[in-house]
Amino acid sequence: MGAHRRITGLTTLAVLLAACSGTTDDEVVDPSHEARDELSLHGDQFCPSILPRAPRETYGFGTGERATELPSFPTIDEAWLCTYESRDVAPAGSNGAWLEWAREGEPRQLSPDEVASFSDDLRSLEPLDDGDLVCDADLGPRFVVSFAREGDLTGVVVDDHGCGSVRLTDDPFVTVPGDASQPGTVTGLLVRPAGLLAALGVGRDRPAS
Repeated sequence: MGAHRRITGLTTLAVLLAACSGTTDDEVVDPSHEARDELSLHGDQFCPSILPRAPRETYGFGTGERATELPSFPTIDEAWLCTYESRDVAPAGSNGAWLEWAREGEPRQLSPDEVASFSDDLRSLEPLDDGDLVCDADLGPRFVVSFAREGDLTGVVVDDHGCGSVRLTDDPFVTVPGDASQPGTVTGLLVRPAGLLAALGVGRDRPAS
């Protein structure tokens, strides 16, 4: 498959550790922040076919720095769930992987009950501290929950592998996960609340069908 070598199975724990090494609130819009209609700009799509590529020094996972503050989100009325799988885009003959995250399947709109559960879980997001990292060596998918307020997109990117970290993007089409900076979002890694993915019917911890 050339430069686009698909990653399956296990990758090294060192790579994953390097990648790993909220409250909801209606009043989160900074008056100085002029919201853009990103949803219209992206053709009313909530999820890109490929997530913005993170720098190579992060192996494609994105920042490994811990968030230093809590995010604050608007009320979510509508949200979409998208699944992303990794593929290695490192140049042939190079040393080490450089992952790109490509969407698998079509976005799925969350039900009202799922939106409510997800909104509750967002209130439990916390910055990582030294005792929070419990990592494994498996490489699995990323799940993105994307929502918009008045056309202004926000994405919550959840790793279902490694350290199970959460990263935010203030535009899933443009901003690398973990580099969010607009009002209400934060830069860095957050702790994934237990059961967040299972409540959406995805991830390794979902109930058996």
